[in-house]
Amino acid sequence: MCVDLRMACDGREQCDDGSDEIDGCNIYADPGGEGEEEERCPSWNGRKHVPCLNSTVRVCTLEELASSSDVAVCRTCDSPDEWRCNDGFCIPSRHRLNGLRDCPDGSDEKHGEEGGGGNGGGGGGGSGLGGC
Repeated sequence: MCVDLRMACDGREQCDDGSDEIDGCNIYADPGGEGEEEERCPSWNGRKHVPCLNSTVRVCTLEELASSSDVAVCRTCDSPDEWRCNDGFCIPSRHRLNGLRDCPDGSDEKHGEEGGGGNGGGGGGGSGLGGC
């Protein structure tokens, strides 16, 4: 079975063995071990995420947004109604600071985090993830 890359590392298992959420979140992981595991960014929805370069808070974002000097740009998601968690996952902006942990890393409930609400951007696509 082959899973569309957009379905890899999306928080829902499409493969019986869960490999789309395990292997799928590490598509772009450095096998040479240059970065510590906790420093790597998950490949949410099969897209490469890297740390925002100019942020005082470590935010994983898409490569094309990572060089911005504004962390709010790094927090840009595909939908203008979403907010990017520190680990790069996007949630509805209305779920931020609502008393419930919606980000996998819990960053949506941390007061004083850089970057406000969501503001659109990004893109999508990809071929597929095999091996399911």
